[in-house]
Amino acid sequence: MGTEILVQTGDVFGLGDHQSTRLCVKWLDSFIKKHQPSTLLDYGSGTGVLSILASIRGVPSVLGVEIDPLGVQQAKENAAINLQSGSCRFVLPEDEDTTAQYDVVVANILPHILIGLVSTLSSRTRQGQMIALSGIRKSEEDAVLESFSPYFDISVVDSDNGFVLLVGVKKSQLVRNNIRLKSE
Repeated sequence: MGTEILVQTGDVFGLGDHQSTRLCVKWLDSFIKKHQPSTLLDYGSGTGVLSILASIRGVPSVLGVEIDPLGVQQAKENAAINLQSGSCRFVLPEDEDTTAQYDVVVANILPHILIGLVSTLSSRTRQGQMIALSGIRKSEEDAVLESFSPYFDISVVDSDNGFVLLVGVKKSQLVRNNIRLKSE
């Protein structure tokens, strides 16, 4: 890793030092180096740490979506401080292009919120592309896996002090329809 990202938080969550963020940073760093994705969506971007890292690592188009208007503003400022304003954009959910799809979707937020966003996050992930989910305690992983497994081949790939990182590849529509037909 070794990249220093300057972050001002104000009243916004996300210094980058939480276990779940560390898991995402470690995975993102490795994944971007190997696969060089061209687009990334950071859903629940907070201060923008993951978005800024992706931009620094060379992802040309990064979008952070955050429900807190103060978070959007702080993330924009953090991107500017880190000289990443050109490839990092931050918006509120209502300002997001809901038809856009991404090579990588990252969401580091609470499990019950992730479960509520399964349809949104699935629709934003290109077929055959990656999703990474964190903010999940080991005791909560089964519920999140169950919610996302109809859409993704997904599993736990790492853990840190009781938190897990789930990574998956989006299934094709044909595979999802076949699963639905078999279960009906």
